[in-house]
Amino acid sequence: MTPSIDSFHLDRFKRFITDALGFPLEDDAAVSLDALLRDRLRASSHAKPDAYLEELRDPILRGREVGVIAQRLTIGETYFFRVPEHFDALAEVALPDRLRSRQAPTPLRILSAGCASGEEAYTIAMLMRERFPEIPPSEVAIAGMDVNPAFLSNARQARFSSWSLRSLAPDRRARYFREQNHSFHLDPDLATAVTFTERNLLADAPAWENEAFDVIFCRNVLIYFSPDACRKALDNLTRALAPGGYLFLGPAESLRGISRAFRLIHSHETFYYQKKPDASVVPAVSASAASALAASAPDASPWVDTVTRASARIARLANRNGRLEGTPSTDRTGEAAWSLTSALERFKQERFTEALDGLKALPPEAWRDPEVLLLQAAILTNAGDRPEAERLCRQILALDEFSAGAHYLLALCREQADDLEAAKRHNETAAYLDPAFAMPRLHLGLLAIRGGQLPQARRELERAQVLLSREEESRILLYGGGFNREALMGLCAAEIRRCKEAT
Repeated sequence: MTPSIDSFHLDRFKRFITDALGFPLEDDAAVSLDALLRDRLRASSHAKPDAYLEELRDPILRGREVGVIAQRLTIGETYFFRVPEHFDALAEVALPDRLRSRQAPTPLRILSAGCASGEEAYTIAMLMRERFPEIPPSEVAIAGMDVNPAFLSNARQARFSSWSLRSLAPDRRARYFREQNHSFHLDPDLATAVTFTERNLLADAPAWENEAFDVIFCRNVLIYFSPDACRKALDNLTRALAPGGYLFLGPAESLRGISRAFRLIHSHETFYYQKKPDASVVPAVSASAASALAASAPDASPWVDTVTRASARIARLANRNGRLEGTPSTDRTGEAAWSLTSALERFKQERFTEALDGLKALPPEAWRDPEVLLLQAAILTNAGDRPEAERLCRQILALDEFSAGAHYLLALCREQADDLEAAKRHNETAAYLDPAFAMPRLHLGLLAIRGGQLPQARRELERAQVLLSREEESRILLYGGGFNREALMGLCAAEIRRCKEAT
């Protein structure tokens, strides 16, 4: 007999999955969830969903069911040397630094969290053999961790399809793999260099050993999590990482608005993080800002969008009280008593001196607010006072290292100083921290034109054009240099045509 499933039981099942696995399931997933719940009822010999859902309170049954459900819902797409820039940074920055910090006989410990079928963890083992042959295997511990037991079973077998090897150079493929029956078997010595463990990123803190790892890879996992799950997972990863240890996230993931425990590093054409020596597990957002994490735009990745919306940026310049909206600074204990309406209106009218005078009249506590400093920096940049604008931008970054707006304004200042390499670097950082931010992409395109890199310029300008079409008016006012949306999009279109004609 097929159990009867109603919306009440389906909602309870959905909440269990979101709580256990972190996935924010949408309403259009209800049909597949209905089928999944029916399957679990049949497997557990329950005629009614109430009994099954009640049993999920038992930790042992809950853990077993999480593993089974994870096999149906988790995605395991990966391959060897995915995002090679990360592995260059690992070999040339992170590992040498951690090896210098290591106290013998403590082994170097590296974690691949959300390891899927093991390609990432085995890539790290290959890298250790190639770049650090002087380090005995006994002094390196590489661990792979995933919530999906089927993935882990495949990882332990160390057999892969040609698709997993698609980025490997022929010499690496020949060196590390033996083809048999249309699959590729990993070198047994490398296979034994990695241990795999079933563990949930959302497990409670006691399941995570404090400061156990020197390096953690957790790439393209958090983008699938709800905001609450993302924060809990990052708390666990922060706890597990040693002070000064390194964290690698996916290219579309950032800690902006989520954690103050890390500093951002930009090298080898990629971004990654280092845990601050005195860091503790402290969220970067206040309770009021955290509540904003529930909203997401339809055109953006849910995790990326909610993070960027909750972080300390000016997405909407003034609310009905005339105060800048955004994440309050850590020093602010209540609602701000100051209004920025008049300064914003003067800025819009390009009455920069008057706008600055209006800001100077604010109370002293206003100058601990990164939003006020960011508005002042924008005014100074537009007024042409580059040295003071740069000083303020660096002051903002000392308060909030992940301020995309400050990085962008600093890029403009560096461009005005003809320091194009620094301008490019700060624009790239702003674009990474806030993937919906149009202006850094536009300027990266213009910088690429100046450097004669027309295909790259065209790609950046096309991305900027798309982002500008949905950019908020307030951000165009703040960062658009006096141009409106139509003018900026027209500039993109004209430069794209030039790139096409030149190539």
